[in-house]
Amino acid sequence: PNGVVIESLNNVGPRNVALRNTEYIDFEVKYDWPTKTMGRFIFSADATHYLAQASTSELGGTEFSYVGLFDGDVVYPKWKGRLMTRWSMDAYSAALTGNYTGGTIDDTGAQERLEQDWTIDVQVGYKLPLGQNRFGSTLTIGARNVLDNPPPTSPGSFSNNYPERSYDSRGRFLYVKFDQQF
Repeated sequence: PNGVVIESLNNVGPRNVALRNTEYIDFEVKYDWPTKTMGRFIFSADATHYLAQASTSELGGTEFSYVGLFDGDVVYPKWKGRLMTRWSMDAYSAALTGNYTGGTIDDTGAQERLEQDWTIDVQVGYKLPLGQNRFGSTLTIGARNVLDNPPPTSPGSFSNNYPERSYDSRGRFLYVKFDQQF
């Protein structure tokens, strides 16, 4: 109200950002392996390596780098990635995905680090024989975070003792999906 720019909220870093600089490198490898008797397999891996995630709180101000830090609100890992295997044959399909978020320094002072995090997702699908396959109906059943891995916690988190803007707290999440094309 008095025109003062708030630079920090209880040691969680700048929020009124005048400039943000993000630099990263994306990697992706994919292999498609069709077979005659076992169906089609697709293997893929993708990763992001963050080189810069910095901001200033005012024009001409000093840049503050967040790469490798948890600032109490958001996790800024150096690496994030995903490994995936997909299979399909006739009307059937399946997928297995591993999601990775690298560990970070806990800049809140509440603890030393937030550890790296892995979650695994699975799903199976079946193309329903509706309308002589003219409509492309698919029924999918799956689970996100099938091993019920909780997000990393920190007493210095802005709320809820975990970085809620970077992780999902729901744990294992089961779903059923019906896709219909016309």
